[in-house]
Amino acid sequence: MTAAVLGLGLAACGGDTHEAVLEDRFQLMDRILDSMEGITDEASAKEAAKTIEALGAKLRDVQKRMRDLGDPTPEQRRRLKGLFQEREAELEKRAQELGRKMMQYPDVVQAFAKAMRPLEK
Repeated sequence: MTAAVLGLGLAACGGDTHEAVLEDRFQLMDRILDSMEGITDEASAKEAAKTIEALGAKLRDVQKRMRDLGDPTPEQRRRLKGLFQEREAELEKRAQELGRKMMQYPDVVQAFAKAMRPLEK
């Protein structure tokens, strides 16, 4: 996830800035993980899966914005890494912890995998 979040996050869009698009990506990831944290049973897992799928669509939009913006310069890349490295590590840790918990809810695992696909490209 680290490489996907930062690596792909370093390419972004038109009137956007790399920083703004990365911030949007991190906010969406926070919301996805928040929805996973609220799971306590099968019913809440199904609701979370719906939320995650909807947020995954927004991640695809953010990915497009990243592609449209283009690659940052080496200087921008260093600055962005400095700005977001700690936050990225926190998200990755949180995702790993929640991932273990979610293995008992196949709907959520499937929705999460689908939502993360834009980050793999």
